[in-house]
Amino acid sequence: ITLGAVVLAAADPATSFSHLPADLIAGYGAALRRTERGLKAVLQFDKLNALMLMMVDPHVHTHVIPRYAKPVVFGGVAWPDAAWPKPPVMSDALDVPDGVRAALRAALAEAIRAA
Repeated sequence: ITLGAVVLAAADPATSFSHLPADLIAGYGAALRRTERGLKAVLQFDKLNALMLMMVDPHVHTHVIPRYAKPVVFGGVAWPDAAWPKPPVMSDALDVPDGVRAALRAALAEAIRAA
């Protein structure tokens, strides 16, 4: 959708956030906080959208979508946010080369662990 968009999934088969055990709800908030901080450290997004849609996969998960007023540069490429400043278009998909995807995944994993 945009560069750095990730899915944060609950470690439980629940199909409603309110059905998650209390410890998982607390952990989910902490994981979202670390994800936001890691994305910010690597990509310097302007806004962050977190959407719990669960329309296709019914299990609790959140689409975490960094938003950019101007194209973000990563791997030597400028990546636009085509829908800015409107809501993200969930059917959009960036064509990210494997090498850039691997470098981004590694950078985000390190930043999220450190957050």
